[in-house]
Amino acid sequence: MGYHRAGFEVVGIDIKLQPHYPFEFHQADALSYLAEHGGEFDMIAASPPCHDHSDLRAVSGLDGSAGLLDQTRRALDLLGKPYVIENVSGALMPGALVLCGTEFGLHVDTPAGRRWLARHRQFESNVFLWGAGGCCCSAYYGKIIGVYGHGDSPARQRVRGWTGYLADRKIAMGIDWMNRTELAQAIPPAYTQFIGEQIADHVQLIPVPSATNGMVDRSGQRKDRADAGQYQADNPQSGNMHQEPDDQKDNSKNYHMEFLPI
Repeated sequence: MGYHRAGFEVVGIDIKLQPHYPFEFHQADALSYLAEHGGEFDMIAASPPCHDHSDLRAVSGLDGSAGLLDQTRRALDLLGKPYVIENVSGALMPGALVLCGTEFGLHVDTPAGRRWLARHRQFESNVFLWGAGGCCCSAYYGKIIGVYGHGDSPARQRVRGWTGYLADRKIAMGIDWMNRTELAQAIPPAYTQFIGEQIADHVQLIPVPSATNGMVDRSGQRKDRADAGQYQADNPQSGNMHQEPDDQKDNSKNYHMEFLPI
């Protein structure tokens, strides 16, 4: 959803059927589809399986999917198109941009007070990406909501934060069309809109000499990138597939890729 809001036409690819996916969708092996059709698109967004990079590996063991991150990177480098690879904070992605819900102001108001979304995700790209201001989790200690697992347990307080009811998690993530399991695997659209707007600039804009900071697009219109604070003010919480593993042992699970023509 975030890439759509950034101006892209979105085509989703996943090895598993995604009945609630809101855009054009093809059930296929993502890397095979990339090899065959990647050249038809302006930008690729990939979310390789994260199980072996996440905390779940200590609970349920490795499932053998860790190597798909490097395979994806090599395939995208070979293609030569602008790309973004997303994964959890435990994945080995040197130099990746890390985003958190707190820096976008994502939250939910509950009877116990406001709870801020703590959800750290890495974004690696062959395009330079600006940050959004930095994680603010420490400023909201004890007032955090986490989105993980598959049960409603509002009284529960874990290390990663209170999880709330499903309705609370949907509001905090800015996603109202997913079920519980899908939501646990999702990326807040605020993240992908922020990333997508930068990639769209790279794809569409031609830098020209100017006395002021800015770019000129193909129509001759000047554009300036708003700072992170203005982005937060102008873009209320918003959702996008995919990424946090379920408990099934399937090496192909949760591999989602989006192909994005302007």
